[in-house]
Amino acid sequence: MNINVKFAKIYPKARIPTRRNDNMGFDVYIYFDEDYRVLEPHETFVFNAGVVSSQAPTYGFILKECSLLAQYGVSLNCTAINDFDNRSGWRITLTNTSKNKFVISKLSDAETYEALYPGQVTECATGEICVNTSDMTMIYPYSNPVAQALVVPTQNVEVEELSIEDISATNNI
Repeated sequence: MNINVKFAKIYPKARIPTRRNDNMGFDVYIYFDEDYRVLEPHETFVFNAGVVSSQAPTYGFILKECSLLAQYGVSLNCTAINDFDNRSGWRITLTNTSKNKFVISKLSDAETYEALYPGQVTECATGEICVNTSDMTMIYPYSNPVAQALVVPTQNVEVEELSIEDISATNNI
């Protein structure tokens, strides 16, 4: 069965979610104008994906953080998107659950460290970047996806309110 999903960019430089045929979900990217965004330890921030979508009302999207992001201790709060509530754009709420700074950056690692810790960046004997700070900072490339979006069917559900006694009598709990 084929499902027709349409995406539109809110901002010209936003990225439309992508999906390979061998992948179950769409790769979803965030959008911002700055060179980088810092998520401090235990901070939650709502990012804009810069896109809207449209699909049959019998389908919606469930988003979950991609495994690359999860490796850094960053989680995506439960997100469901359907055609009726995303006209202002897909929003992705990320929480840095780690004790380290987490930076999503458009810059190289060296440029990001220099922007965060001016004058404290040197080249180590191994040729890698050394930063003279006690802060641990994880850098995640802006070009990488932050979430996977699964297309899921939705159902019409009728709700009926009963008393606790009536519910107990139906043996459905």
